[in-house]
Amino acid sequence: MVIEQGNPYAAGAPEVLRLGWDDFRFEVSAVNRAAMGHRAKWTVLLYLAADCDLARWMFDDLFNETRVVDGRIGRFVFGCDTVLSDYKKAKAASVDNNHYHGDYQMIALYLTFRYPESYAPYDFAVFQNVMTQFAARDIPQQHDLPRYFKVLRTLMTFLEKDPAVEKSLRQHLNAKLHFQGKTMLLAEDFCTFVARNL
Repeated sequence: MVIEQGNPYAAGAPEVLRLGWDDFRFEVSAVNRAAMGHRAKWTVLLYLAADCDLARWMFDDLFNETRVVDGRIGRFVFGCDTVLSDYKKAKAASVDNNHYHGDYQMIALYLTFRYPESYAPYDFAVFQNVMTQFAARDIPQQHDLPRYFKVLRTLMTFLEKDPAVEKSLRQHLNAKLHFQGKTMLLAEDFCTFVARNL
């Protein structure tokens, strides 16, 4: 099992992470919860362990780039709702009442780790604030993850055209430590800066 065998990435990250049935059949120990610091964000693993086939389908669908992103996100949240409902029926005494995907931050992280060139971490308050700073005609009043990703892609187009931005970015990245491929993190970082400083 992934967590119980220590850090599987000590020698470096694999090109593709392949999980098997045994990777989902475990209980998160108190030691691991303390090490992670945020049990709630990892509780979804307990839910997904209850139905590995559904979990596989949910992630396969979420990562299927041939489908529209808002549909994939909606189906993933629906799957989380279903898994949580089934989990609560099976474990009525459980205090876990949330799958922690309703704010879309974890979904954005899943997509970011799988496709760093197309997605980035999401924070609704930052998105709403940056759209206000940009004087957008339609300020988001509720989560709109697909629109957020579109805004980031547009920003990346402008940021990539400025050679000073690339040069400045490279000064802060260590080739041995930091991801060197194309990533949307620059646009996400720019949005965070604008939202918090202007």
